[in-house]
Amino acid sequence: FSTSLTRGRRRLADVFDSSDDAEQQGAFDYQGYKSNRLELAMYSSTFGVQHYDGFIFLCLFFRFFILKECFLVYYKVSEKKIFEKTRRMSLHPKGIVPLVGCSVVAGQDHGHKNCLLITHTQFKSAIIVCAPDSKTQESWLTALRDATKISYKNTTSWEKLVNELESRGVLLSEEKKMYEEKLLAESQARQEEHSRYLVPLILFNKILIRIFCFFI
Repeated sequence: FSTSLTRGRRRLADVFDSSDDAEQQGAFDYQGYKSNRLELAMYSSTFGVQHYDGFIFLCLFFRFFILKECFLVYYKVSEKKIFEKTRRMSLHPKGIVPLVGCSVVAGQDHGHKNCLLITHTQFKSAIIVCAPDSKTQESWLTALRDATKISYKNTTSWEKLVNELESRGVLLSEEKKMYEEKLLAESQARQEEHSRYLVPLILFNKILIRIFCFFI
């Protein structure tokens, strides 16, 4: 995540729709472009500092972000239109930021306001996302902090539930197998019993036929 906002004539544009109860999104735009209308999707950028030939080289990367539970998933900008049309997340993102255990604070970077810094002990550097205004920044801050509160206890509870369901599945499978074996055994027993009674019945019929022929 070593990327950064370009100094110069770039500005933040777009709005955040907090009415979406499934995903939280936002947008960035270049100066000179028209701002997008109210939409559920959002552009965002992750940035840091890169070194180029001994000089500090700042570069901007536009990304389409979706906040899904405890993961901040980002795609190419072109994915925004597809998401708005299908309302489904692609299974091939450019990256995923796990938010469990992260610290999210409001801040600034290179003179740009309304930024959010996402840090974790296992991250090499902070992940910074900027919002177009303070209201959107506050909405993102709340949403991201809520996402970080999915605790280890909740995670283990989910794993426990999955294991229980898998165990139940195994038990049901074993129980089904047991009933199938029992049914097969009963079927074979009935078939054998039917075969045993069938032989005397055939002999008895032959005897009756012979007796009937004798009297005729």
